[in-house]
This record gives sequence, structure tokens and C-alpha cells, in this order.
Amino acid sequence: MNLEHQPITPVLFITLCALLCVPIFFPQFRLTYFAPFMIILLYQQTRLFCLWAALVVGTVLDILSDHSNLGLHAIAYALAVFLLYGQRFHFFADSLTTLPIMTFFFAMLSTTAYALLLYLFEHRDLFSFAWIFSDLFMMSAGDALYAWILFVLPVWYMARTKLFRRA
Repeated sequence: MNLEHQPITPVLFITLCALLCVPIFFPQFRLTYFAPFMIILLYQQTRLFCLWAALVVGTVLDILSDHSNLGLHAIAYALAVFLLYGQRFHFFADSLTTLPIMTFFFAMLSTTAYALLLYLFEHRDLFSFAWIFSDLFMMSAGDALYAWILFVLPVWYMARTKLFRRA
């Protein structure tokens, strides 16, 4: 799987389907659904384009969420993209583990930024050892597993079985 040449439209479609369907069947899962989409954009687009995409995606999440903190997801996603954009050179675009690892880091950064923003604007103190373990590490690991299962494994399997190779 090469992230620089991965078509972005199917990734966006799968992400939107997961965003709309997974909470219906598994409401306890709080995944960072757009993280793999944003990571693939990091490898294909400029920093400015990725920042605008993060703002749009975060605004969509803010509109669909059940709280009144309009703009916090957008700012958190933009901060995560800003911090991760330069780090994409440390991970190979054609490695099978790059998308899950970068998704893990994106989820950690965006969750931390969101918690800091909640603390600044609403004075909600979310930081505890339980929060660090559950929301920061375990949920980010769940996001990495989500990226691996939905985006890496199908492409790897199809390439391995030569379903997409031309004669």
C-alpha cells in the first residue's frame, strides 16, 4: 500500500460509511474516523491543503456531534495535522505499518488538543491516569486497528491475490 498513490475518494467514502454506521451498531466505540483519511492526505497534498481539509473535517464532526462546542474538533484536527505534517518524512509511504502508526499519532495528538481546548474554554479537567490510559492510548490503538482493518488489509489482500493486477 503506497499512501502517495492511494485513491482518496474510496477512502473518503469508507470513512463516511464508518462514521455513519459504526456508532449505530457499536455506540461505545469512539473512533477518530477521519484519521486515516487525513494521514493519506498528508502524504498526497501540501500542508495548506491538509490544514483546510482538517478544518472542514473537524467542522463536519462538530456539526454531527452531540455537544455545543462548535469548532473544537476543527481546531484540534488542524493542530494535529500541523504537528504531523513534517513527521511524514520519517515513515515510508509504501510501508504497510505507516498508516496505522500515523493514525495512532494523529488520534493521540487530536485527542490531547481537544482535551486542552475543553480545559481552556470550559474549564473541564479531563486529565487523569485513567483518561491517559483509556482515551489517549487505548482509543488511539483502536484507531490504529481501525485503519489497519479497513484500509490496509483489503489493499494488501487484493494485491496479494492479484485481483487488481493487470495482465
